[in-house]
Amino acid sequence: MCQLLGMNCNKPASISFSFEGFCRRGGQTDEHSDGWGIAFFEDQGCRLVIDDKPSVTSPLDELVKRNPVKCCNVVAHIRKATQGPVALENSHPFKRELWGRSWVFAHNGHLKLFTPAERKAGLYVEHNVNALLRGDIVSRFAAYHSALADGWMNRDEIRQRENLNPIGEETGGDKFLVQLNQTTLEKIGEDETLETPAEAATEEATGEEVEPGESTNGDASTLESVNGKAKE
Repeated sequence: MCQLLGMNCNKPASISFSFEGFCRRGGQTDEHSDGWGIAFFEDQGCRLVIDDKPSVTSPLDELVKRNPVKCCNVVAHIRKATQGPVALENSHPFKRELWGRSWVFAHNGHLKLFTPAERKAGLYVEHNVNALLRGDIVSRFAAYHSALADGWMNRDEIRQRENLNPIGEETGGDKFLVQLNQTTLEKIGEDETLETPAEAATEEATGEEVEPGESTNGDASTLESVNGKAKE
């Protein structure tokens, strides 16, 4: 098994003391001598140093010790190879850039792959990064309200984004809603006595006459019901 060292703090600090003892485990006090690496997060950037040599004999290790970096987040790794050759490309941490940011990943042990039978059965691994892009709950719910009211998302699509089970077709979870109280700018002020779609929908639903301009609760409907009224 490989070994990991991490640091997270609220003010920039040096990891030199812990890192020195950690590196001795890479071939001196332990057998993790198949490469090493360390990543320092500085603001939006990431400083990465990796080597496929044992950390106790690596000149890069000495460079890091002589030039301590103060930061809030550090990930370090010493490797004992169980999968793959001892090589620079297999030295942790791994660094990738996504959405304009640097991401670092390190692990110990190895991941068991799916067998052919498991793959045929439909098993797969998915890296779901949607949560990394989410805003706070107020921003998300305001966006969902707009999407639902304007008819380009339905309730089940919203629930899916929040990792909730669908409410299903029987309860209207797959229905798209549209506003019935909207009009175009050209029609504003044409004739205030004209009946609005919301008033027409209310009259049809209740059987009672609604005076033009009277406030109603019929301000939303499904696309199917609107299309049905248009055909009639």
